[in-house]
Amino acid sequence: MTIKNFECKNCGASVTVRAIGRSVSAICESCHSVIDLTDENYQIIAKANAQIKVEPLLELGSRGFLQGHEWEIIGFMQREDLQYAYCWQEYLLFNPRYGYRWLTEAEGHWNFVIMLKEKPQIGSEFTGVRSIAKIAEHKYYLYSQGMAKVNFVLGEFYWRIQTTDKASLSDYIDPPYMLSRETTVGEENWSLGEYIEPIEIEKAFDLQYKLPSKAGISANQPSIYAAKGKTVKNLLILFLGLAFALQVFQTIIANGRVVYQNSFTSQSKNIITPPIELKGGLKNLELLVTAPNLSNNWLGIEGELVNEKTAEVYAFEKSIEYYSGFEPGEDGGYWSEGNKKGANLLTNIPDGLYHLNVNLESSNSAVENFELTLKRGVPTWGNFWFALLLLIIPYILYFIFEYNFEVKRWSESDFSPYTGGEDDE
Repeated sequence: MTIKNFECKNCGASVTVRAIGRSVSAICESCHSVIDLTDENYQIIAKANAQIKVEPLLELGSRGFLQGHEWEIIGFMQREDLQYAYCWQEYLLFNPRYGYRWLTEAEGHWNFVIMLKEKPQIGSEFTGVRSIAKIAEHKYYLYSQGMAKVNFVLGEFYWRIQTTDKASLSDYIDPPYMLSRETTVGEENWSLGEYIEPIEIEKAFDLQYKLPSKAGISANQPSIYAAKGKTVKNLLILFLGLAFALQVFQTIIANGRVVYQNSFTSQSKNIITPPIELKGGLKNLELLVTAPNLSNNWLGIEGELVNEKTAEVYAFEKSIEYYSGFEPGEDGGYWSEGNKKGANLLTNIPDGLYHLNVNLESSNSAVENFELTLKRGVPTWGNFWFALLLLIIPYILYFIFEYNFEVKRWSESDFSPYTGGEDDE
C-alpha cells in the first residue's frame, strides 16, 4: 500500500496518508487539526478543540488479517453516548481492493464491522412490544438508542470528520451480530458488526502484549451457555433415544410368565402355598391380588416370600378396597371409588424354590373370593422415568444459566424483554 507524507499547515508536523485518493480528511497526530485531503494545499478544516487525549490500543499503520484479508488501521476515534457518558473506540481499516471496514472496542469487547448498502426493514413483534430490524430474513432486536458525539480522532477518514460531530444511533442485536443505524442531518447509514474475541485481535495483528480483559457482558456477545446448551440438548436426545430403546427391549423380553395362581376366600385367614419354582435369572416378581366380587368392602394381605433353601425372606403387603352407591338429587347419580385389584412388586428375586406365607384382613362382611397371582419378570417403567429425570437435570441447569446470562446482557438495555418495558421505536 502506497503512503504519502506532508507537513501540517498548523504545526509543521509530518502527516501520513495511507488511503491516497480515497481519504477525505486526516488528523495531525501532533496538534490534532483536521486537514482537507481534497485540497491540493492540504488546508486546515478545523483546529483541534478537544482536550481529551486517548491512546489507541492498536497503532495506526499496523496491519492484521481478519475475515481472510489483510487490513491496515488508518483511522481511530473515540465516541461517547451523551446520555450515559459511555465511551467506546472505533478503528478504521482499509484494504485497497476491499475498501473500508471498522473494528470497534468497548470495555474489552470487540466487533468487526462492515457497512451495508441495503436498508433493513423496521417493524415490531408481538403487537409492538419489541422493535425489530430485518435484513435477508434475519431478525435483530432493538437494544439501545441514543445520541453520540466524537471525543477524539486520529489518522484519516473518508469524510470530513470533526470532534464536534454528533449522530443518532440505534443498535439491534442477534448475538453474535449487531445491526446499527447511524443518522445525521440528511443521511442514514447501516452497518453490521460481528463479535470477535480479543485473542483473535491479538493473533490477527501479531500483538506482543495482551489486550485489556473484558468487563461485563457485551450487547452481542455470544452466550457460552447457548453453545453448550445445544450440545447438551443433542446429547439429551441421544441418551433419551437409547433409554427408550432399552426400555422397549426390556418390555419385549419381559414375558410376565405366571408362576402361581390360586383362588381363596377371606375365611382362610392364613395361607401357605405349595413350593413355587422361580427360573430365568435375577428378575422381579409381581404379586397380583384380584377380588372381582369386592363391593363396599376392603381386603388387606400381608406376608412374605420365603426361599426354602436359604430361608431368605421378602416381605410384602397390599390392600384393596372398592365402594359404590347412588346419590339422589339433581346432581346425584351412581358413584364408585377404589379398585378391585392391586399389585405389589418384589425386585431382584433370584432363582430358587419358594413358598408364600399370607395373612388376610377384611371388614366384618367376608369377601366371597379373591385370587393371588404371581408373575415372573414383568415390564416396569420406574427405572426409565428415573433415568429420564437424571438426563433432564443437566439441560434444565444449562437453561437456567443461559437465561441468567441473557438477563444480564439485557440489564444494560432500555428495551429488555425481561423487565416488561415497551419501546417507543
